[in-house]
Amino acid sequence: LIVAVGIWVLETALKQCKKWQKYIPKFNMSVNMSCCQLAKKDIALDVISCLNRIGVSAECLTIEITESASLLCGQNINDTFLAWKKAGIHISVDDFGTGYSSLGRLKEMKVDEIKIDKCFVSELQSSVYNHRLISNMIELADSQGMDVCCEGIETVSELIELKELKPKLLQGYLFSKPCPPDDFEALYFDKYS
Repeated sequence: LIVAVGIWVLETALKQCKKWQKYIPKFNMSVNMSCCQLAKKDIALDVISCLNRIGVSAECLTIEITESASLLCGQNINDTFLAWKKAGIHISVDDFGTGYSSLGRLKEMKVDEIKIDKCFVSELQSSVYNHRLISNMIELADSQGMDVCCEGIETVSELIELKELKPKLLQGYLFSKPCPPDDFEALYFDKYS
């Protein structure tokens, strides 16, 4: 049922995105997609149709796939990504650095963003290796026109260290744990929050 559930998740996320665009007109929603979904022949069209049906601009959707899924999903993945890119959808590789993809594969897939996994962020202050690795990933991504999101930020010291490295996006429990839409609105859109 993952394909049907995945479309339901996408529709639900896009409806919420449209609602939040009242507060932030270009609010962007990221949605994870499994390898099973990516293997579906018409998944590119399904996603674009869902955007059109709900009335959210393609530029406001980021599809996230794991690094390992990007290797397992077969040849159709490049055609799917190309169709999404032409429509304006952003593509992000989640858990970057934990799989086996080559840098050439990333360039071939034309991704917009890589998300550096928490395992590198959580030891940032105590590991010279992780610090250099993240710095190099950011530099490489910048040179290829890709954004970098560092995920799993849980402490202020991690945030301070990462600000020095200047990734474009930051994500983690330090900012918020997952929460229901009403709590998210109260936290981020309520002018008295």
